[in-house]
Amino acid sequence: MKKIAAITKRYSIENKEYNHERSWLEDKIQQCQQDLEELEFPSWVKGMIEPIAKELGKYIGPNSAWSYEIFGPFGLGARTSIHFKINEKDVKSITFEPGDLSEGELRIVDFRHPTNKYSKDSIGEMNGFNYPLIDIPNGADFEWLSQYVIGDEN
Repeated sequence: MKKIAAITKRYSIENKEYNHERSWLEDKIQQCQQDLEELEFPSWVKGMIEPIAKELGKYIGPNSAWSYEIFGPFGLGARTSIHFKINEKDVKSITFEPGDLSEGELRIVDFRHPTNKYSKDSIGEMNGFNYPLIDIPNGADFEWLSQYVIGDEN
């Protein structure tokens, strides 16, 4: 004859296994939450602008003749500029605005062709939106980009 204690003991064992598994999962969740809080979102300036600046500098003059500084991101467009100093008087720059960063999109701000779309002292004007953006074509290389920096877009 089956005794009730056998049933309750089996349940007691299942309950302890459940509590052990639950405790293990809660600890794992807590560790994952801590890992998630410590996870750093990748900086698009460090991940894209800095490597572009380093490489682009090779195309605008000998390594010993140039240095660069990165300024930004600034304003509503998060625009970021690279200023190349060729010598004491010759400074060239290029400004980027991010597009869809999950796709690695960058656009060039074309300061040579103002649109005057936004009136003086407006938010748009103060954020530089009176200048069109140039999409960087697929397959563009640093030679193309360097020509833009130097002044020849194509």
